[in-house]
Amino acid sequence: IKNVNETRFKNNKNEIHHYSREQTYIAVGTMLTTSSLLGIDSCAIGSFDSEAVTKILSEKNILDTDHFNLSCMLALGYRNENPTPKTRRSFEDVVEFIK
Repeated sequence: IKNVNETRFKNNKNEIHHYSREQTYIAVGTMLTTSSLLGIDSCAIGSFDSEAVTKILSEKNILDTDHFNLSCMLALGYRNENPTPKTRRSFEDVVEFIK
């Protein structure tokens, strides 16, 4: 890894973090799909107060900030009730062919 950081990213921490974040989303996609197959609802959260979450997680000794950064969050859980069925207007009501 050290060699990759030196040669590919020139030890640029922003470039390393950006690449790592992109790689994280590959795993997140798999987690979202798998959770759905297991009947677990999920939501990827990419926009959050990174500094505040980092502070909370590091204070609770959950995140080692010397070795890791946050890139996204993932909420997982079971729904309390089933959603109401979607209603759709008929094709004829929304599409008009003009000749």
